[in-house]
Amino acid sequence: MLLVLLALLLALQYWQWVESRGLASYISMEDFVHSVINKASNFDYKPHYVGNNLHLIKAGHNNLTHNSSHNMADINPNKLMKLAFKCHNLFTSALETINVTWPPPPQMPTIYTNEFTFDQQIPVVPFYCEEKQNGGTGYYWKKEDIDKKNGDCDCGQYYRGHCDIAMKKYIDYIKGKKGYVFGTQFPWAESGLLARGAAHITTVEYMRIDTDHPRLNGVHPHDIAKSYLTGNYTNLLYDFAWSFSSFEHDGLGRYGDPINPFADLESIARVHCLLKPGGLFFLGIPVAADAVYWNAHRFYGALRLNLIFRMHWELIDVIGAEKTVEQLSGDYNHQPIFVLQKKNHDTY
Repeated sequence: MLLVLLALLLALQYWQWVESRGLASYISMEDFVHSVINKASNFDYKPHYVGNNLHLIKAGHNNLTHNSSHNMADINPNKLMKLAFKCHNLFTSALETINVTWPPPPQMPTIYTNEFTFDQQIPVVPFYCEEKQNGGTGYYWKKEDIDKKNGDCDCGQYYRGHCDIAMKKYIDYIKGKKGYVFGTQFPWAESGLLARGAAHITTVEYMRIDTDHPRLNGVHPHDIAKSYLTGNYTNLLYDFAWSFSSFEHDGLGRYGDPINPFADLESIARVHCLLKPGGLFFLGIPVAADAVYWNAHRFYGALRLNLIFRMHWELIDVIGAEKTVEQLSGDYNHQPIFVLQKKNHDTY
């Protein structure tokens, strides 16, 4: 009897550990994508929802997303929609990421309300933060500290197992390759990627990053924009990119970045510009009903996810999605990883 009780206790502890890391109940990519389709299929997207650097194309195209039997283009009334962009314009706008007014406004500026909320269709929840990092003192990352992590990758402070799953599953796209990490405070992702054989990692971050690791360097978004705009940007094209719990903050001013309703979408489009053809982008963002928690972060529901999927990415995997969009509430720790592969993009 004692052995039975001990076994039950161990099983319970293991299940709690599994649940704490988000390993308990992942759903398929098809189920998740269908939940996005069902919510966004009849939504009327307007040009001012995406700004001047992204351009809605609603006619003349039908090869929008992944080519499985569940192709969104086959069943979505918005199937003719794409987001086109010019990389030069996107990086020109990125030059405005310095000399930003501080502190950020406590309330969302009314001049941007319709853009942030899709004409009052996305709720705004007060959640004010001041954590200036743009131009801050910076970090020094020691090689020995990075190596000590030994590739242990539980999604940083979120203690979820799907980051490790993603790196292991796509190790052939990482090993011996060059990659970006966009947005970080602690080099957990860098450690995991380097431990899996990445040839070099460049971290793009507002805070200055110095390191003695020979396969790692940091760069400010403003500086990578300047390099791209010189015209000799082929050396900036990498094999893969990683971003987890970062782009949802862009454009809200929390970290000293400019207020911009479209900044997250523009940042994701810039990643497309910085990848080689066929390169992979591992994107982790909080998924729930669409919402803006001013000025902390966004939640990505069907309306905004639908825009991301139409930026000339092929969605090849969803890792760590525990529920469909319809079932999700505002759990910030629920950040599945979308594995996106670069396709050629349209300009306008």
